[in-house]
Amino acid sequence: MFYEDATRYDAVYGSFSEDIPFYVETALEADGPVCELACGTGRVGIPLLREGIDYVGIDISPVMIDAARSKAQRRLGAAAVDRFFVADMTRFVRPGAFAAIFIPLHTLSHITGSGLIASTLENVRCSLRPKGVLAFSIHNPTPDWTDRDPEALYPVTGSAGWNPPAGTAERVRYDRTTRMAEVTWFFDDGSTAEFVMRLFRPREIDEIVTAAGFQVLGHWGWYDRSPFRSDSGTQVIVCFR
Repeated sequence: MFYEDATRYDAVYGSFSEDIPFYVETALEADGPVCELACGTGRVGIPLLREGIDYVGIDISPVMIDAARSKAQRRLGAAAVDRFFVADMTRFVRPGAFAAIFIPLHTLSHITGSGLIASTLENVRCSLRPKGVLAFSIHNPTPDWTDRDPEALYPVTGSAGWNPPAGTAERVRYDRTTRMAEVTWFFDDGSTAEFVMRLFRPREIDEIVTAAGFQVLGHWGWYDRSPFRSDSGTQVIVCFR
């Protein structure tokens, strides 16, 4: 699968940095230990560590963690290697351990069961200190994506600062009842990657995090905290316990 191929993952996402200042700023404001869930190959974690932030990152994929550790050792030294470890974000609980928890790059959408989303957010809440911050981003299900012909191929949906590999196409099959999107990417070398995403409408995700015991502090349309609009492709949300 795509998330078991660190080289392919970095080719697709490794150069995206639009969200790094947002997470650095949020971590510094939180003024305490930070945990990143589904940290991948260290795209966000290594810049946070470089800023001197007390950080740990987890990912369910040993392949991703091996890549993150290798990068951390090359760029930051041996002491940074132990900041990345394998764990399942849906089961990860460290009571009161963190001032902030981050779930970048639409990762929450890969938790497809409503009960599992609720339990994950409960684990996050328990792992935060009082007034601790949860920050994450998810897609905004705009019609130009959800209303596509389910059998047709389209250029991969990009965003500011992110350029998918040349020649990559995608097929999106969206179920309006379940709000699940089955996505297949077709790469120019003939390989494919498939994944399922649970899409959240703005009011819905606010209600979900509120029901999990959080208060929404900000709901923006991009990482520069610009206002959210109906045609924003991304939802950036900060809330606190």
